[in-house]
Amino acid sequence: MNENILKINNLSVGYNNNENLISDFSSNCKKSELIALIGANGSGKSSLLRTLAGIDKLKIGEIFINELSIKTFKPKELAREIAFLSSEKIQVKNLKVRELIEFGRFPYEKRFSVSSQKSEICETVAIEVGITQLLDNEVDTLSDGEFQKVSLARVLAQQCPILLLDEPAAFLDMAGKHELYKLLQKLAHDRGKTVIVATHDINDILGIADTIWMLKNGEIISDSPPNLIENQEFESFFKVELDYDSEKKILYFR
Repeated sequence: MNENILKINNLSVGYNNNENLISDFSSNCKKSELIALIGANGSGKSSLLRTLAGIDKLKIGEIFINELSIKTFKPKELAREIAFLSSEKIQVKNLKVRELIEFGRFPYEKRFSVSSQKSEICETVAIEVGITQLLDNEVDTLSDGEFQKVSLARVLAQQCPILLLDEPAAFLDMAGKHELYKLLQKLAHDRGKTVIVATHDINDILGIADTIWMLKNGEIISDSPPNLIENQEFESFFKVELDYDSEKKILYFR
């Protein structure tokens, strides 16, 4: 349960040759671990996730998956290990929800062959995310919240051991966020996935995250929620006085 699956060594993240957004970050991410990444808009959360996913080029440092350098993976091979959910909404026309979710099976497809599992997996993840009623809808008719759920279903259809999710709760209402975080907890703690989720929903994630990465001024503080609370790291991070309700597992302004 505690085996390291994703190893990050001295990673620096930034735009091309510009100043680093994140400098010299190292971490070991374990199987069955749910990690919450928090930070202000523009602090580098998305860039970090995109770098870990192999989408943005490595600037400085090393990333290993099961002790193998990310540089050694071919694109399809990497897509079987890491699934990435972007915070950006893509614009698509003449495409049904079912077809978009099935794109998640692309890393497993062979030339000129049709996978008999594709439809079955699509149905399964649609049930998990709660969007079966949308499967035959056109993607460009979806609301922002519906599209977010469909995008998550596409990511789950990849069936990867590592999930990198960039603000998946954006556009979801309170009930939708609650269901989302319950699902992420299930994926990590019951199914052994390594889940790294960028979020602004501190109180929603506080009671379920194993580790929190606090990103500020180019540095990341990584620790368990209880340790961060005990060391008053949240107060330092938000620059406000906070109290913690240990029964409800929420922070609130003093």
